[in-house]
Amino acid sequence: MTIGDAVDKNIYFCRLYTAEEYSKSDDKGHYVLSEAAKNDMDAFFKEHYGIFDDMRENHIASLHDALHYHKKRKKLTYTQIAERSGLTEEVMHSYFAKPETPKHRTIPLERLMILCNALQLEEMIALDLLKRAQMSLNEDELKGRYYRYLLSITNAPLEKWNQILSEAKLSQLS
Repeated sequence: MTIGDAVDKNIYFCRLYTAEEYSKSDDKGHYVLSEAAKNDMDAFFKEHYGIFDDMRENHIASLHDALHYHKKRKKLTYTQIAERSGLTEEVMHSYFAKPETPKHRTIPLERLMILCNALQLEEMIALDLLKRAQMSLNEDELKGRYYRYLLSITNAPLEKWNQILSEAKLSQLS
């Protein structure tokens, strides 16, 4: 399918819906969502915002708490995260340590990106993690744009991320 085909089909919610499949007119000529579109929207909100609701209900407020929450939610061990990230378990433990402990180390942006990849966080969740770390991506710069793109594909292995960065002549994540 070409981009032109996609535009002609009026893609909504990244699904191939025709305008008729997405919505229909009621007796007053107003558009209302089809059942399929409602189901997609409900699933989207449940999947993405349900995590935020659960975090709020469980009083997950800090970066430290959020890292532990996502580690548990994804059912990962420190060893698995270390293997996926290429970081040592010792470094992993220092990033996951409580901020008030001597073992704790602040996570630089590049390493937080690696953790988002290792945890395979959804883009919205990864951006929330950056926000909790009081970081943001400057999308006026090439690096920020690429990092934002990478967060949209956290199911790609870190090697793929580094290949994308290399092809853009940007430093790899390590």
